Amino acid sequence: MNVVSKFLVIVALLFPVAAFCGVPGQVNFQGVLLNSASQAVNGSVNFNFTLFDAATGGAQLWSESQVGVPVTDGMYSVALGSVTPLSTGILSGGAVYLEVSVGGEILSPRQRLLAVPYALNAEEANNVAGISGAFIQQLFQHADFDGQSLPNNDPLEGVIDTDGDGLANFIDPDNDNDGFTDDQELANGTGVNLVTPVIYTTTSGSAGVPLPVAVTGNNFLAGLTVQVGTENPVPQNLTTTGFDITVGAAQAPGSTAITVTNPNAEVATGAITFHGKLAFVTSSSINGAGLLSVAEADAFCAAAATAAGLPGSFVAWYSDPVNSINAKDRLPANGGPWERLDGVVVATSLADLTDGSIAATISIDENGVNKGSAMVATRTLATGLADANNCLNPAGSGITGVTTSTTGWSWMSGSYLGCTNPNPIYCFEQ
Repeated sequence: MNVVSKFLVIVALLFPVAAFCGVPGQVNFQGVLLNSASQAVNGSVNFNFTLFDAATGGAQLWSESQVGVPVTDGMYSVALGSVTPLSTGILSGGAVYLEVSVGGEILSPRQRLLAVPYALNAEEANNVAGISGAFIQQLFQHADFDGQSLPNNDPLEGVIDTDGDGLANFIDPDNDNDGFTDDQELANGTGVNLVTPVIYTTTSGSAGVPLPVAVTGNNFLAGLTVQVGTENPVPQNLTTTGFDITVGAAQAPGSTAITVTNPNAEVATGAITFHGKLAFVTSSSINGAGLLSVAEADAFCAAAATAAGLPGSFVAWYSDPVNSINAKDRLPANGGPWERLDGVVVATSLADLTDGSIAATISIDENGVNKGSAMVATRTLATGLADANNCLNPAGSGITGVTTSTTGWSWMSGSYLGCTNPNPIYCFEQ
């Protein structure tokens, strides 16, 4: 194993764990173990610990091996002396240097262990300013300094400063500064020392078409991965508070889970709502609606959708008797379902549009506003076919539907109005 070690050796982490009235025998020690790529090591690791009387060279004072030490996110905690007890002379004889070997590889440099921890409990100095060393140890290990669940002597707590905010973990209620307290992290099953991502909002859009999605949140880290349904889109424009993805056309209507996984394996979940293809009535009317060509009616729908920021391609439910163009033939045979902007389904398929009734009125405009009752130019019979006599004489009248009806005759073929009248138009997403 090719490893690089970064140790945090601080007096508070070296309290003896044996009886205070005698020789300590053991000393707590914590460290952080990284691999050659500066990534935190995880798993069971075999260590060898050796004490010397010099930073390099010198005489060996003590040594022991510890097998299968658990390392989590690079952090490990051991009791030196738990295999080969430490003696009073070793810790009270001046500067002592700890050499650590991992899997047979010696890490450097040696770490200096100060005599202070033993001084707190030495037989000749068993108090500090009149306070028992035993009391100080108990206070440190068991007092709830940060008001959170993990005790101070837990390997994830102690005097390590995970987020670099100047507060040791044992007095920092949010060790990783991700906005979740340690108690919340424990309740959520997330790591108290690992930044946890959060999804606030996502964009929703039409199913069956590529959809740009803006994901906003917090604690997003470089190298995160994204999964939406069965897709794994690559995040773009990544910051700590958001990123963009494009979801393909394979999504069906409904709510689809989005999962964001930070490189530290912490996860956030959310949902993207894919609605059916949209159908709306235009908010504005166009003069001479009954005299429009199919291309002009389509352009009117496209302009309304664009102004409202609706993605997708829209065509008018509109016929042309002169050129034998039927409204029902202008939508894909396997198209649908279609729904209003408020999510209410209008029809499940093209056949459903022309079977004599629809599930809901097409009364919501492209802005999501209920237009109420309005006459809509269609030039189309209840069967979805063009009205053969529709506005062939511009001075005549043309067939219209009404937005408050769901019957096949009325929603698209309710009555006749003058061909030059201003009317809105029905628009359907292809």
